[in-house]
Amino acid sequence: METKKIQQIDLFESRDQYISALLFSMGLKLEDTRRDGNVVFFIFENKQKCEEIQKKFYQNQLKINPKNFIDGLITIKHLIFGN
Repeated sequence: METKKIQQIDLFESRDQYISALLFSMGLKLEDTRRDGNVVFFIFENKQKCEEIQKKFYQNQLKINPKNFIDGLITIKHLIFGN
């Protein structure tokens, strides 16, 4: 009998649209969104990587292409406001 391993994916969840836009623009996979009333939560794959990027953001240690960030922010706002 073969034993199957179930891969557990650690997810990162944020309601901050700027952090979410940053993660999205840096190529992290947006797995899903979740609404709680008027608040939208963005759920990303790879919690460890997301937390690392978030930490570097708050420490002002990130360099990112501004166009990529703006494109990510537009995408996140579309998901919040629906067009």
